[in-house]
Amino acid sequence: MKIYELWDFESGNRLGEYPDQVSALVYIKEDIAQGKAHLWRASALLALDEHGEEELVAEGEALIALAGRSGPVGRVRIVTVGT
Repeated sequence: MKIYELWDFESGNRLGEYPDQVSALVYIKEDIAQGKAHLWRASALLALDEHGEEELVAEGEALIALAGRSGPVGRVRIVTVGT
């Protein structure tokens, strides 16, 4: 089982951890839709397996392109049922 992490490689900060690649790309897709793709040029998406081995999925412009090809932006709908 893999987990996915987004990293800003200029600052060295991890931006988030996600259960799958699609979940990680949602944030990038939202910025692309708002004309802010440039915010991800210094970022990378890594996949980590259960042994902690890292695999670079994409970085910079390739990451932006991957997010752009991944389908429509998904939204989560939260429904509250009675109190």
